[in-house]
Amino acid sequence: MRHEYDFVIFSKGRSGTHMLASFLNSHPMISCEGEFEKFDLKVQIKSRCLMHGAIFMYNVQQFAELGPRPKVIHLTRDPKTNALSFARQQKRLNLRRAGETDLPGAEFKIPSIVHIRLADALRRQQDVMRKVLIRCRYRMAEVTYEEITEGGEATVMPEAVGRRLCRFLGVTYHPMTCDTRVEFGTSI
Repeated sequence: MRHEYDFVIFSKGRSGTHMLASFLNSHPMISCEGEFEKFDLKVQIKSRCLMHGAIFMYNVQQFAELGPRPKVIHLTRDPKTNALSFARQQKRLNLRRAGETDLPGAEFKIPSIVHIRLADALRRQQDVMRKVLIRCRYRMAEVTYEEITEGGEATVMPEAVGRRLCRFLGVTYHPMTCDTRVEFGTSI
């Protein structure tokens, strides 16, 4: 089955893909469905949108499912904080399986050697995927998690980043917001 999208968000896990998709969905002319493998769970595409997109985690084989080459928003995150986010997510899952409450963030630490190895692996993966996108001549815009969040939990996309992405996607700038409580296919 082939899917045709005007753009895709291409990233590794725990990099802010859902937050970026939420920001883009707040624009009246952009619709982003969420992760490629979970289309049936996603919200319906907004009518009258100029740009339709989806999230693709780092998986080059998924690109074979695409129709004409879409524009690519390559979302990256500092590998050290990305590794910590992965470790925190795993710890939360383990606590929930054990029937315990969520993890207090300040008390969580992972062994430095594990953190360093994971961060190195994530950095290498990010570099390889950037080279693949360049080699395949995808039209690409790069944005970082750190740019979007400005170092904190963002609910409004910074204007400079929003303008850059709107220009890349070919739509007029419109301020973009994110409600981090909402996941795709759900409502408040």
